[in-house]
Amino acid sequence: MTECLKNHFLFSCKLLIPALCFLFFSEKASAQVSLQTSLDSTRIEIATPFTLRVKLSFDPSISPPLPDLSPLEINEKDLEVLGVKAWDTLVAEHATYISTEVQLAVYDTGTVMIPVLQLIYKDGKQKDTVSSENLFIRILPPAQMQEDILPIKDLERIPESKMKYVYLALGILALLLLAWFTWKAYKRKKVADIPAEAPVIILTPKERALQAIHSLSEPEAGDQTAVKLFYSSITQILKTFIQEEHQFQALDQTSEAFLNWLRDQFGQVIFQTMKYFFEAADMIKFAKADAESDMIRQAKGIATDFIHQTGKKKETDKI
Repeated sequence: MTECLKNHFLFSCKLLIPALCFLFFSEKASAQVSLQTSLDSTRIEIATPFTLRVKLSFDPSISPPLPDLSPLEINEKDLEVLGVKAWDTLVAEHATYISTEVQLAVYDTGTVMIPVLQLIYKDGKQKDTVSSENLFIRILPPAQMQEDILPIKDLERIPESKMKYVYLALGILALLLLAWFTWKAYKRKKVADIPAEAPVIILTPKERALQAIHSLSEPEAGDQTAVKLFYSSITQILKTFIQEEHQFQALDQTSEAFLNWLRDQFGQVIFQTMKYFFEAADMIKFAKADAESDMIRQAKGIATDFIHQTGKKKETDKI
């Protein structure tokens, strides 16, 4: 019985020791290389450049290759690489650090995931892989970008000895206000005809969208940056119009989801027209395709027809 237990113990040790060695050396190797990414902001206005920082650190005994940045160019159609800074190298006593900065821009609203970067390297005869973490950035239209609000300072109690000056200041202020109102009343009597104030006109979402489309200036066909911004503005106006007119969160949807909703709501004809329009706009915005002059002139007409076809009828229009 004792001999059997001894043999069983020796057999377990033979299996356990290699497994512990594998875990120890694999964790040690993976800890020798680290790939980190970070953003300078997580909430930014559409078409505004932002920075992705990439940092690689590794043990001096290992010479891994530079991280592959190509996923940033081929992953998301609404993400564009504007420029890549040269790699900086810092050699320390126990580690080497290599870093760079990538300028990016997004030309559509919503939440965008920054692609994960991977690095495959050799540690002796073994291949290892390290990956960066998932990063997300919120892209907002200009109208929703708001400045940070500073906290309100707590109220301070005024000493009793100074309250008489407060009362005096309030009295002087009341006299000034009384004099101002008296002067205004006198001026009103001197004016024979007071022009009536212009009535406040509240525009419907359809009217606002049509005015916005009409106010867009048509860019020159060769000015790629202006053409890209022109098409981004049109698609933004159309999505905002649908969101306000039909309470569908179009600004947070991809072009594909937006088009599928149009097909379900308005039929195949409008779907096919806008599918062609949005695909052409995406090619111009993200694939840097050239737009001809005729195509640019037709864009405003297509957008105007779409607003008329999908806008709600007024009560006066139904009669």
